[in-house]
Amino acid sequence: MEYFAARHLHKKKAVDQLLDLYDVDPAKWRETLLLYCGLNEAHEDSAKLLHHLQSRFVAHPKESSALILFTALMESSTLNPVLAQEILDQAADYLKNIHPDPLVIEDLGFIAGHTKWKHAQRAKEILLEQLTTNIEVEHKQNILFALMRVKEDQEVNQAILDNL
Repeated sequence: MEYFAARHLHKKKAVDQLLDLYDVDPAKWRETLLLYCGLNEAHEDSAKLLHHLQSRFVAHPKESSALILFTALMESSTLNPVLAQEILDQAADYLKNIHPDPLVIEDLGFIAGHTKWKHAQRAKEILLEQLTTNIEVEHKQNILFALMRVKEDQEVNQAILDNL
């Protein structure tokens, strides 16, 4: 049902309606919003959606529903590279200063693993930087698993070996 709702909203070009629905009930509209991100190829709608989620994240970074920003970035079929960089910088700050959340780490791993994406390198750098900080073993393991999505990268392979 979420897929069909996302398709319907996409055909109607109703990104504002989707954002209104999401704001009312984030849990109910989460999957629809993420599916919309993947279906949408309009740069303006993608930017509007990501900016909206970004403002929610800035206002409430400790709320789990705000972390959808990073999943939406991962799912987006169309991205402005500057906006993607801003969101990745926010992910780095979040992991470093607030909490090394496993969902954010996983999203960064998926992004880093898609080496054809322009922002994959930055996601990889964020994960590698996290390995150099003093974090709990559980979080370090999450980062190592996320980095395993990056194939044939000597720097990543060495970081994984060094941290095993």
